[in-house]
Amino acid sequence: MSGNILAMSFKSQAFSIFNIGGGQNLRLNNVVDLFSKVFKKSIAINYNQGDAGKRHFLLDITKSTSTLNYTPTAFEKAIAEEWSDLLDG
Repeated sequence: MSGNILAMSFKSQAFSIFNIGGGQNLRLNNVVDLFSKVFKKSIAINYNQGDAGKRHFLLDITKSTSTLNYTPTAFEKAIAEEWSDLLDG
């Protein structure tokens, strides 16, 4: 969440877009496995023919780290912390 707050707080005369991510390449299967672990729920995946978990996500966060002084948090840790915060309400 800190990256989003840094991006919203950034003051500039020009419009800016920042990628906020964990800085690591994640396959869709890995993301689903992490959510399943954090939420302690089994998650069923229905694949379209040919997809079979080949999709992956990687954001270039160079601009965020250099301009905002953003330091990414590992995806699993970030999701676990957000989930815990939601449960604690």
